[in-house]
Amino acid sequence: MLLDRWVFVMGAFAAPLLGARVLCAQSTPLAVATPAFDSDSNSEWSKLSSHFSACVLALPPDQLKRTDVYLHAMIADSDNSALVVQADLMAQDVAESIRRRMGGASDELPYGDSVVKPWSVPAMLIVTMRADGSATRRAASLSGDTLAASMLLNAFDEVRKNGKALVIWPDGYAVDSLMVRLVLWPTALTRDGSMRMIKATHSRFGVFRILEPIERPARAKPNQPTPAYPYSDMVHRVSGWLLLEFVVDSSGHAVPSTMHDMWPRGKPRLTGELRRYYDDFVEATKSAVATWQFYPASVGSCHVQQIVQLPIAYRIPGQHN
Repeated sequence: MLLDRWVFVMGAFAAPLLGARVLCAQSTPLAVATPAFDSDSNSEWSKLSSHFSACVLALPPDQLKRTDVYLHAMIADSDNSALVVQADLMAQDVAESIRRRMGGASDELPYGDSVVKPWSVPAMLIVTMRADGSATRRAASLSGDTLAASMLLNAFDEVRKNGKALVIWPDGYAVDSLMVRLVLWPTALTRDGSMRMIKATHSRFGVFRILEPIERPARAKPNQPTPAYPYSDMVHRVSGWLLLEFVVDSSGHAVPSTMHDMWPRGKPRLTGELRRYYDDFVEATKSAVATWQFYPASVGSCHVQQIVQLPIAYRIPGQHN
């Protein structure tokens, strides 16, 4: 029997590593790509925090490249086009305020090297807007350096003082508060020095340019063993897909204690027989990945730890659809 209720993705076994921005010290797991913030807390942000290693801080100029830093807005209700537009306008106004404070022209990004260090970003401003027009805000820094976060906070206050950064509640919108996250994030530099933009739901607004180290995400070495198809799942002709998250340490090994599956948010976990089949797939994947060898993530010439996400599709042998 084919358990279609569970099959999210069908197809051949696949194991690409998702790229992630490399940010942290050699003794601390690194950040995955743009983190999700679903509640009024810094839990998702703070768990990625760390201090840069001495190796990263001592990188020579020839391992740094100039890159652009962008500001974009994130809101939970991203399906509401009226709110999305207003959040984007808020990000645009705050970005313009920061550029102006740094002496930048309207059509050119200023150089921020003398003010902002590479480890000052990413930074985030969490703004809670209310239906009565009031707002509260607080800043967060991914690395612990508060300079860029303070710039965000001061720019937002200036924009509010000038009568902007307001949210007009759409007709019939019953929620009495709205959280907007203004995220300041640089482009990622690949090993050849080219830029790779982070994924953003809304518009991005250029803020300034800084020198950033070249980064390379962790990736599996060739010819790693394929996870073994669980016997019971094969007997019952079960197919499925899962996403495993784990840390690859600076020596290129997956850390078993960090391995866990990523279940879709808002969807109930499987129960009964379906849960047993799914757990079999998870354990088979963990067992295989624990033996894999990786090229570790790097910042410049410094090897660092990194959180990676690995999608695995299990297909019944001989099944093509």
